[in-house]
Amino acid sequence: MKIAIFTEAYPPYISSDASHVSVLAAGLTRLGHKVLVVTSDLNTTTPTLQNNVLRCPAKAVNNRFGMVCAKPYDSAIHSIIRKFRPDVLHTHSETAIGQIALRYSAKYNTPIVFTIHSFYQNYFRLINNKSFSKKIAMMKCKNQFIDMIDCADVISASSKKAEIFVQKCNRKRKVFLVPNDTDMVRFDYQRVPIQSINKIRAKLKIPQDATVAIFVGLLNQDKCVEALLEGWAQYLSGIDNIYLLIVGDGEEKVFLERWANKLKISDHVIFTGSIPNENMPEYYATSDIFVTASTNDMMSMAVSEAVSCGLPAIIKKDNDNLPYIQDGINGFLYKHPRELAEKVKAISQMSRDEIMQMKWKMRYSFSDISPDRMARYTVRAYANAQQARAKRKRNN
Repeated sequence: MKIAIFTEAYPPYISSDASHVSVLAAGLTRLGHKVLVVTSDLNTTTPTLQNNVLRCPAKAVNNRFGMVCAKPYDSAIHSIIRKFRPDVLHTHSETAIGQIALRYSAKYNTPIVFTIHSFYQNYFRLINNKSFSKKIAMMKCKNQFIDMIDCADVISASSKKAEIFVQKCNRKRKVFLVPNDTDMVRFDYQRVPIQSINKIRAKLKIPQDATVAIFVGLLNQDKCVEALLEGWAQYLSGIDNIYLLIVGDGEEKVFLERWANKLKISDHVIFTGSIPNENMPEYYATSDIFVTASTNDMMSMAVSEAVSCGLPAIIKKDNDNLPYIQDGINGFLYKHPRELAEKVKAISQMSRDEIMQMKWKMRYSFSDISPDRMARYTVRAYANAQQARAKRKRNN
């Protein structure tokens, strides 16, 4: 099968969407399918095809990607896609790159799958919440989102929250659930030399025997890092051998750094800024626990990467938690920050041998996952999309 995947961000750009599509494309290729990735790139002025990735000129904008395809109607882009002759289109964005897929689908009657990664309200980062420009941008994004829902043959996501969100948009569509995977080989703490771990800890001025909790993600309101810091200050402040590592960047980074200082926890809370994804295995391996206070994630690559690297994920409980986090097996669920603190304290009192045994247990919890699971589920979504498109043809 020939599959054209559309994503606004793709490596080397850093985002959960980019990581997700990278893992999916590799999995589909290993299963014998041919894949063309169509993406935006700020560093190209003309559509450039290399290694099965079509990079389209982008312009910088204030969305969660930091960019958008500048010329979605460029005939050169459509010519390259047409030459590839995809059997299925798979868009991970309803923005400009997604509109390319939508236009191609309408013109050539090609089945299209739409994967929902996030709520469209979270696409904006630097525009003032009360500004007129944000309201206009939000309205445009909502219209694009609804158009994509209406036109897609299949809608997919890794969380049931996507279906709830679709219903809130006054659309009755089923969502095909696809489990989230990561690169189990690359995200393996056993492949990271102890020298690399010691080097990072020394660089960040973290004692070699300290317990390190790590958060990874975009620093915006959706991630609830402010609440994480408040709980940390209330229940873990003053414990010398526990550190919190905040990995990521975003519009709230400066505010959160000041907030940590105001809470008087800045000596034990370290903001690293954005770290290239290829270096993330070292940062996970440097840590002992993954923590988050957000219940808004629809597709968290960071959680699966962390557990793959042997870290127990301590996540806030809600009705639609990530299905691969099982309380007490490869992570812990909490309702109150005090419970999170109790788990962190308990792990901080473990010996290094006990922590290494725990890491092995966490990673082993993924051992029954079949290779390229996400790709295999996605192929089913493609087959459903082809059937739905064929049925639509017959009815017309």
